Amino acid sequence: MNSGSNKHRWTHARGALRGTRLTARTISVDCTHVHTAAEFWQLYLDVVNPEGADLFGRNLDAFDDALDGGPGFPGMVDVLFVNTRDLDRQFLAALKQIASEHATPRILFD
Repeated sequence: MNSGSNKHRWTHARGALRGTRLTARTISVDCTHVHTAAEFWQLYLDVVNPEGADLFGRNLDAFDDALDGGPGFPGMVDVLFVNTRDLDRQFLAALKQIASEHATPRILFD
């Protein structure tokens, strides 16, 4: 990825989260063209490279467990999901609910 692309991604993330202080390490997960839960979970694993990825269940319950330190735990980072407009609304709402129940790691949405 070229530095211009990284600069755009960082600028976009900062604009989407005005007033939110990001940690030293923020992982941006670009969900452009992601429509299904299977595509979302594969992207999460590919981009975040979480601990215990091979044991991660690829579903909402597994994600909730991961944020408590289980398989799929992203580490002490901020995970920023961007371009989520093509995700199923109920799926996205459930992700946001799970994220709101965990202070760390922080899961953020644009």
